[in-house]
Amino acid sequence: MKRKVLTVSDYRQWYDHHLCKDFPVNEIKPLEDIISLNENGKYDVIVYEEDDTVIGYATIWKHEGNSAYLLDYLGVPDYMRNRGIGKDILKRIKADVSEVDGNPDICIILESETPFENDESDENMLRKRRIHFYERNGWVKMYEMATCGMRFNAMSFESVPENLDLIMKEHKKIYGQQRTDVIVPLPEGETPPLPYWMK
Repeated sequence: MKRKVLTVSDYRQWYDHHLCKDFPVNEIKPLEDIISLNENGKYDVIVYEEDDTVIGYATIWKHEGNSAYLLDYLGVPDYMRNRGIGKDILKRIKADVSEVDGNPDICIILESETPFENDESDENMLRKRRIHFYERNGWVKMYEMATCGMRFNAMSFESVPENLDLIMKEHKKIYGQQRTDVIVPLPEGETPPLPYWMK
């Protein structure tokens, strides 16, 4: 599995052929926002390839001076699923990001949608399976937060950082103050607000 950090000129193909097919519409940021973040040094799109075919990807959202980055999207195309590729990417993502940015101590935050209580729907079962998948691969829950109109579990690799208050502050800083739909942490019982592109 070969890693490649995309340039902006490759973003449109990745966005149309992968991101828009793999994620629900309310979770997909406008491409123009992703390009702007990259041009300001705040976003990387990493694709994983075999024989020049994309077999998976991860995007990293960061903020200068932060000790925490956000694993914004982790995806495997439908033609490559159930082969352990997501598991392999999760195992190497921290090392890959550390190598790209030269910071071995970075905390990578992963967000996974929180399942609803007493909901047996297929979608809710999928939420539960995702969290169990991350937990089986070494990720642990830190706190709940809101983004894109939904409640998420924020997770970190292997252990909850001792400087959790700082991590939460930096988690919010990644999104920026204009993202009023992002609440870190999200108090119990509070309804997550919609993102600006869905109002």
